[in-house]
Amino acid sequence: MSEAARAFRWVERTAAPPSHLALLEKAVALHPGRGDALERYGVALTERQRHGEAIAPLEAALAVREGEFTAWRPLAAAYAATGRPQEALDAAIRGGITELRGIALLALGRVDEGRAILRADVLSGGPPSALTALMRALVREPDPAPVLEILDSLPPPLARTATARGYRAIALSRAGRHAEARRLVDLERHVLQIPFAPPAPFGDGFNGALAADILAMSSSADAARDGTDIRYDPPSRKSRALGALYAFVRSGMERWVGEMAARGLGAVMPPPPPSAQLYSANTILTGDGRNGEHIHGIGYVSAVYHVRVPAGDGGDLVLGCCARTTGGYAPCWGTRHITPREGCLTLFPSHVFHDVVPTGLATPRISVACDMIPLWDRS
Repeated sequence: MSEAARAFRWVERTAAPPSHLALLEKAVALHPGRGDALERYGVALTERQRHGEAIAPLEAALAVREGEFTAWRPLAAAYAATGRPQEALDAAIRGGITELRGIALLALGRVDEGRAILRADVLSGGPPSALTALMRALVREPDPAPVLEILDSLPPPLARTATARGYRAIALSRAGRHAEARRLVDLERHVLQIPFAPPAPFGDGFNGALAADILAMSSSADAARDGTDIRYDPPSRKSRALGALYAFVRSGMERWVGEMAARGLGAVMPPPPPSAQLYSANTILTGDGRNGEHIHGIGYVSAVYHVRVPAGDGGDLVLGCCARTTGGYAPCWGTRHITPREGCLTLFPSHVFHDVVPTGLATPRISVACDMIPLWDRS
């Protein structure tokens, strides 16, 4: 194990427990006219990606306490996530939220305005969401120069994100700098697969127990769409199996970090962070369900553990795919299809685009996705 891996420290997440949301919901039911309770409830829903459900309580809170309302960012984000860009723009302007203003302008077709706002926000140290939105807007253009110019000018916190590396790889490929692009995305060398030997109390029944726990965890109406049901930041305290899996994932990530130099990533990744948190999401796919091609923009290394894989030809994890993001351009590294195997953990850099091939089946395909979220400023 490398010195970096030995020095690495995991920090537990301090997210509000699931009961917190239930308590807020009860408070709203008991006092439907209390704007502060409505606002807190709406914010809590957006934190769990339940944007469609969050709009009503946030709007109600605004109506009764407009002068004291502070949740402009959650409200604008909820509008943007549910396809209401004009409302998102209005909320972003009222709340002074620059990146959501730019995102809303892009959605409204006011492309030049949106790009200019996002560019200024990014170069002045705006949030990672601003960089993601700007890169998505620019990377579809054939000329990679604007993308590279912005990425070369980023302040350090944004320059070391997976978002910056992922879009740099695409731009380098478009520019014909294929060797540099392949140093960032090598779908053979950069991928690690590890089988999980469950702790003795579980034995051969581990994946069955984990699948049952995941299926029992209710998800939001927002998440359950078109055969795709995602539960972000699930309550692991309710599942011994999930807790055991997280311990395995952490050890796998530590191994991957320790092997970075040997895998050719030492020169293209920022040094390992001194500490990090583990973030996870349970994913249940049926029929035509898929995640859609994406990267984990604030992660360092990402992992997918396959819990339940229905028999059939679909369900592959596809690494390297980004043609929908680029407007049809296929970068030089190609794609790699990984056939899912129950009980196997697949790790790869968070800047690698990926998606899932739909199974077309009613039987759930169940997986757990995890990210190492770096905490750069902690010792």
